[in-house]
Amino acid sequence: MDKIFEGIYRFKNEDYETHKEIFQKLKDKQNPHTLFIGCADSRIIPNLITKTLPGELFTVRNIANLVPPYRDTNDYVATTSAIEYAVLVLNVENIVICGHSNCGGCASVYKTEEELKNIPHVKKWIELINPAKEKALQICKDNPYKL
Repeated sequence: MDKIFEGIYRFKNEDYETHKEIFQKLKDKQNPHTLFIGCADSRIIPNLITKTLPGELFTVRNIANLVPPYRDTNDYVATTSAIEYAVLVLNVENIVICGHSNCGGCASVYKTEEELKNIPHVKKWIELINPAKEKALQICKDNPYKL
């Protein structure tokens, strides 16, 4: 925790001062140009990889950067409500869905029931990958040279 608190202190005293004008402009309102949907993986830092400043990205991060189907249910509302807000309230101009290599969430779709038994919410979440997985497997079965 000391590293986290030291980082907060350094941000306040160094980074904030460097970008003080931007933060003053953002204190009452945000106006991001892009909704960035990415993986929660700690190696992926949206503003770092896109070279954007505070206020430019409205960011949604989840395991495997998944976008659930939009339906009138209470399933998966965190991601869908963020998308709804970005599009209908913030009027973002762009939507980026950013995948990455070596994604543990995507790899989880190949784990066994036994391997997933202690992470039931992750298991439920990654079920969203199954339709794409099944389609890819069918394409490979029908013509192994297509993928």
